[in-house]
Amino acid sequence: MISIREAAGWSVVWLLLGLGFCGLLLLWKGPVLAEEYLAGYLIEKSLSVDNIFVFALIFGYFGIPDRYQHRVLMWGIIGALAMRAVFILVGAALLDAFHATIYVFGALLLLTRSRCCATERPGSTPTGTSSCARCAAWPP
Repeated sequence: MISIREAAGWSVVWLLLGLGFCGLLLLWKGPVLAEEYLAGYLIEKSLSVDNIFVFALIFGYFGIPDRYQHRVLMWGIIGALAMRAVFILVGAALLDAFHATIYVFGALLLLTRSRCCATERPGSTPTGTSSCARCAAWPP
């Protein structure tokens, strides 16, 4: 189990490395590229903080003991990266070969969201409420 102090220390190290790279880009390639990198870095950082809450919910919901959380998280991330690479490669190949595929992907997303909102499945989420109700309540 990693202590809060150690986790905070590593967070500061990685944050400083990311910002240091931004400084190198500023000196090497100029302000435009550095600003683009910084914008992307900040977006990814905010998404990673959001993921922490998702991990906590999933671990709590499935009752994963503390001693296994690191292993479950590591294999989950490895699996997610592998699946993301497969989907990106297959999706890019499909989009390159058939432009109309983008409309199929868009329709699939719309269909999935409409089905999610149309059906209420008690207990299908950790809180037992529909995602549409949570989205409708945001912002408070």
